[in-house]
Amino acid sequence: MQIIKAKDIENATKEMIVKEFRADFTMFISQEAKDYAEQNGITIIDKDAKAKPKKPEHMTNLDAKRLVLKNHPRIILRGKIDTFQAKVLETQILAEELRCQNMVNMLQEINDYARKIMVSELLEEKLDDKITLLGLNEHELRYVSQHPTQYFGIGHIAPSYKMGKLPVELNLLRAMSREVEIAAINAFCDTTGTGEKISRADILRALNRLSSALYIMYLECLAEGRES
Repeated sequence: MQIIKAKDIENATKEMIVKEFRADFTMFISQEAKDYAEQNGITIIDKDAKAKPKKPEHMTNLDAKRLVLKNHPRIILRGKIDTFQAKVLETQILAEELRCQNMVNMLQEINDYARKIMVSELLEEKLDDKITLLGLNEHELRYVSQHPTQYFGIGHIAPSYKMGKLPVELNLLRAMSREVEIAAINAFCDTTGTGEKISRADILRALNRLSSALYIMYLECLAEGRES
């Protein structure tokens, strides 16, 4: 019987960056060779084993079993949520610098809420319909956002640079949440334009709540004079 020795492995792998020694498993691998491979981070594999196909650069995992193009509607949605969360964190830093702790806390709630949506989409699990945001349910969020005079003593105010950094950033987050919502519609609604077939109505409903909550935060920031 032929024997694979440590020198055989050394000679075959010395020019490799990722070191793998493809062995004929009908041959005997000496203990010395096994020890050498282990000490030098070399993996011994069956030369007849089929190489695992590499994932194409233009594709990514939709889930554990499916590869899709990176412009797949659900992948685009994930990217939008990711960007949105990054902006929430940036706005939190600004709120903390301006010593608006209440706004920092609300933004954390927004970020946690967005994360729940992301996890729900990734795992294909239904969102809890009873989740509240800013202590308000779906109906209350809609009502408060539509009646600012009643709750904040101000009307619907168009954004302006004169408002200061924080209100402007909150308005940007509101606009970004709408982009996330549109991406979700593209991912989960039929393409005929009728909107009759919806696969994830729970996510669409959650995103509608999100934009309402951010508009409420924008109005509250204006009402309390939290300009930079």
